[in-house]
Amino acid sequence: MDVVLKTNHHVKMLLNRVTPALPQLLAPSQTRIGETLEELFPQGTDTWTAIKPVDKVVLCISRSITLATFGEESCDDPELVRTFKDHTQNGKWRLRRTWRILERFVWPEVEQRLSDKNEKRTDLISCMVRDVRDSQDADPELIKGIVGSTAAGATYSSAALIVGVVADLVAHPHFLEEIREEIRRVDGEVNGAWDTEAYNKLEKLDSAMKETVRLAPGTYLVYSRVMQRDYTLADGLRLKKGQFICLSGYCRAMDPQLFPDPGKYDALRSYHQDLQNHRAKPFSSVLADDFRWGAGRWACPGRYIATLMSKVILVKLLAEYDFMLIGGKRPENAFLHEFVFFHPETEILMRRRENLSGNSRSAQIWRVWKNGHQPFEAAGRDTFILATPNGNVLWTADNAVIDQLFKKHPAVEQPIELVKFYDLWGPTISSVSGDDWKAHRRAVSAGFGNAMNKIVWDEAQHQMKTLAIHWIDKEGSVVPIVRDWTSTLALHVISSGFFNKRLEWDGHESTSNEAPGHMLTFDKALSTMLKRLTIVVMTPGVLLRQLPGAKFREASESFTEVTKYFQELRSGAVEHMEDVARKRNKTILEAIVVSAAEPGLTGKAPLPEKSVLGNIFFTILAGHETLGSTMGFIFVLITLYPEYQTRIQEEVDKQLGGRPMSDWSVEKDFQPLQKGYLGAVQKEVLYLYNPGSFLMRKTVEPVTIVESTGQSHVIPKDTLTLINNAGAARNPAVWKKPSVASERRAALSDSPALYFNPERWLGSDDRPDESEGALPAWTAFGAGGRACPGRAFAQIELTSVMATLWKDYSLELIVDDKTLQACHGDTSKAWESTRDKGIRMLYDDIEANISIGLLKELPIRIVERNV
Repeated sequence: MDVVLKTNHHVKMLLNRVTPALPQLLAPSQTRIGETLEELFPQGTDTWTAIKPVDKVVLCISRSITLATFGEESCDDPELVRTFKDHTQNGKWRLRRTWRILERFVWPEVEQRLSDKNEKRTDLISCMVRDVRDSQDADPELIKGIVGSTAAGATYSSAALIVGVVADLVAHPHFLEEIREEIRRVDGEVNGAWDTEAYNKLEKLDSAMKETVRLAPGTYLVYSRVMQRDYTLADGLRLKKGQFICLSGYCRAMDPQLFPDPGKYDALRSYHQDLQNHRAKPFSSVLADDFRWGAGRWACPGRYIATLMSKVILVKLLAEYDFMLIGGKRPENAFLHEFVFFHPETEILMRRRENLSGNSRSAQIWRVWKNGHQPFEAAGRDTFILATPNGNVLWTADNAVIDQLFKKHPAVEQPIELVKFYDLWGPTISSVSGDDWKAHRRAVSAGFGNAMNKIVWDEAQHQMKTLAIHWIDKEGSVVPIVRDWTSTLALHVISSGFFNKRLEWDGHESTSNEAPGHMLTFDKALSTMLKRLTIVVMTPGVLLRQLPGAKFREASESFTEVTKYFQELRSGAVEHMEDVARKRNKTILEAIVVSAAEPGLTGKAPLPEKSVLGNIFFTILAGHETLGSTMGFIFVLITLYPEYQTRIQEEVDKQLGGRPMSDWSVEKDFQPLQKGYLGAVQKEVLYLYNPGSFLMRKTVEPVTIVESTGQSHVIPKDTLTLINNAGAARNPAVWKKPSVASERRAALSDSPALYFNPERWLGSDDRPDESEGALPAWTAFGAGGRACPGRAFAQIELTSVMATLWKDYSLELIVDDKTLQACHGDTSKAWESTRDKGIRMLYDDIEANISIGLLKELPIRIVERNV
């Protein structure tokens, strides 16, 4: 290691040649890091895997450092990469071995560079050989020492930083989610094409890296120097020649004058404390108060490479993986003399995330809901127009504007070109306009009516009652992830109303047998296809059948099976077309099939036959996603706010009394229940967690819109309008939030669940009593000509499910033993702590696919009431 005392040539080459070439090194580094992460880290999304992350991250770093040192032509040799990884591990025998291997790689490289001084190569060895000052600078033995020193200084220190940042953020999930959102925002801005400028925009991640290094520096002692002559400091202290001096970087890091409340972890400390200074002195700056890179001309010359590569790996890890700390808290740092590090043997739990990274539609939905009203606050108004290369885009969170956009149909239409990806079999009600839309609307709406309302009411009762019994008898009364069950419950009710097919519960899946010629049951095929819908709609059919991997196989098999089932169901209705056409009360399948019949049979223009399957699927998709999501939120929120559970039960008992379930009816009981707490809870959930975070419309002619301020504007033809339901719901001009202390808001991520207040909807139809012009509940169902035809279906199903559940059962929040122990056996305090965790999860852990939902574990218990 004393090679660094013989020359500083490598320092100049790293700073003046390799660092300016980082933009060219970035893409090949990203590729190698991505390959290594996918090879070494768990790729399953359903189960947690315990891993030792340090050595795996070291291998990622090693691939980047060999690239920067040797160049693309030589850097991928597995033995070379492994040597960089092993070079700093303990054992003199291992160091001797790695030095010999480095010599075998370095000497031929130096000789080759001496004979061919390629000006385009920017790796360290090429730069040192090409820009030699004297023969010593090109000495292969000296360059071998420089390469070994680079490996020693760059690998484990960078890996400890990366793993430390991840561990700190996982231990403080509100910071983790804020930084993930920053990553998503930048990813959207660059459309997934990350360059050095994009990584420089990650100011919050940069702040988190500073905080991890401040609390866990690589070494407590920095600026190690030897006095070359006697010297007297300004305060009179005399330093003598030959004395060894150093500074305590950790003492500076704990100085409250520099870092207020220094013992507390605050990932955004630098970002919030002084943003201008934070930008002027990023993580790679040598001017840091904690001397993390050393100081002066001996400061680490590879700091820019290390910072960039660390961010590349952190972005991949944080965006694409979930983590869990074993034991629930951050592992303690390890120490060796003055050195501080994340122990290589420490394990954490990991799993791959699904549908949350990139610039996908689900990521866009997630960002819109997560950001709420923030973009409009930043813009200074609730409606604005963006001029883009593809045309004008109007964004609005103004309820007056939203109301007009809905009601000006057909002058403001669905942008059908943007929703055609759902046309898996043929055009649907969502992807047509004009007379075609009227035909589709008539076909779909024909199945919704009084007869269907009764079917939905009765089937929802049956499904909820049998599910409650199943939870108690087969699941031990514990429900870990509510959304898994509510989505299946919604599918069961849809199956009965759409196809007259009743599905029953057996295990987590529902029961039905594979029909002859099928590989999957009807419900398994449909639920799997909905789960893999993003793959199905984004992958060409021919390619879908050929791509390897479980996800693509599941998507292909389920799509094929659903197609066959739909074709068979349609054929069954077609065979009895005349009888079906005469039926007064049709299933939704029958209504859509009849609409494709000849005009002589129906008296109306036929729906194209290819649209029959498409409309069947699209109506299932809309109902399944929205109802499954909404029921999941209702069950969780009522568990977190048991006072509303009590009020619902009081009203249900009063309305239904001792009547048997067979005597409950949609005609007699739906409206009274809907006007009380049961309906108010539905509206509040749809307000805070609207499954349609945003809706799109497009002006087909110039239209005049009046803002809530009274100012009018003419919106040009062909303007895409994005109705931001999430922003409108959290618009402070109309959202009357209950008062909550600022400290509690911050601790619970300012979650919308913190302001759950169903009482404002009591006795109202669409608008809360307390706030004129607030967001109407009907934005969950749209409005005007494009309003959801299944609104009554959804509300009746929700009401029937809730009445059935809370007439005979209660839901309870489960407090785990670890939380109880942490609260020293205080059950009340432990319950409040668990409740706070749930409230925070209802912001931090919301995920998106077609709609939003809480897909992580927040266990609840079902218990029978003593009535």
